[in-house]
Amino acid sequence: MSSVLGNSLLNLPLPPFLLFLNLCALNPYSATILLGPSMLPTIPLSSSVAVLDRSSKASCDVRVGDVCVFRNANPCKVDSYVCKRVGRKDNKGKVWLLGDNPNNSADSRVYGWVEERLWEGRVV
Repeated sequence: MSSVLGNSLLNLPLPPFLLFLNLCALNPYSATILLGPSMLPTIPLSSSVAVLDRSSKASCDVRVGDVCVFRNANPCKVDSYVCKRVGRKDNKGKVWLLGDNPNNSADSRVYGWVEERLWEGRVV
């Protein structure tokens, strides 16, 4: 009985919302909104939407020179993110983040080293 039931379920089409959820879960890319002048001129104020590659998130494949999005380490800003360039890495799982617009960027010069585990993905 279970084999018949199993075979019949395989032939049923997925409802659209389940198909959408399945595609989102498998897709390593997402769109994110970037606000603020800290990454000028690399990311202009007019292009506030960026594509984020999360394909290496599990391995935390952070590389020096990448423009990445990190969860904000500030406990007062739990649900916020920062977009910065990775300036340096240490062997303790931390990165030094820098804005491309140093005169208008709160980055690691203000809040220090950031744990790699807060990495959300690379801007592509």
